[in-house]
This record gives sequence, structure tokens and C-alpha cells, in this order.
Amino acid sequence: RFFDQIFKTLINKQKTLVHCNAGRDRTGTYSAVLAALAAEQMNRLDENLLDAIECDYRKTESLTQKKFGRMKRFIQEIRKNSSVAAFIAQQCQISPVIIQKAAISLSNQ
Repeated sequence: RFFDQIFKTLINKQKTLVHCNAGRDRTGTYSAVLAALAAEQMNRLDENLLDAIECDYRKTESLTQKKFGRMKRFIQEIRKNSSVAAFIAQQCQISPVIIQKAAISLSNQ
């Protein structure tokens, strides 16, 4: 429900705040998936952007070195089987139309 609600907020061009104490688990993953979704919408989700997403993820102070690379690998694994948008549709049971509208909104910001 969280993704669905945030997507509707994005589509309506409303501001949203996502935060947590650490940023390495749900919030970090959520932010990385949103960045990947927007990049995918613009056909820019390549190795350089995956490195940038991973770099941002590594800025989490509580992230241990043994977990370095896991966000990049997570997104790469998603893309082996489908697209980021299709992954969100399947895992979160959100309409592909809503996902596409949110992705367009994200890529226009």
C-alpha cells in the first residue's frame, strides 16, 4: 500500500517525505527503486546510473562494508527477469498504468 499511496501522491504532483533512522533497508530500497524506475522511464538505467544509486546507498552511515553492492545487485536482479516497473506491479499489486504515470511524474522532476 505504501508504494501505491506514494505513486498517487507523485501523480498529483504533491510533495512527499520518506525518512527513517538508518536508510539502509526499507527507505533505502524504496528510494533506490524509485530512482531506477524514473531512470528506466527515460531509458537511462545503465551501469553508470546503477553505480550512482549504489554510491548514494553507501552514504548510509549504518551500512556495513559487507553489504556494499547489494543495492546495485538487487536492481540488476530485478532487471534480469523483467523491468523495474513490472517488478513493482507484481510485488506490490499496483496497476501498470499507475506505475507508468508515477514514473513519468518522477522523470519530469
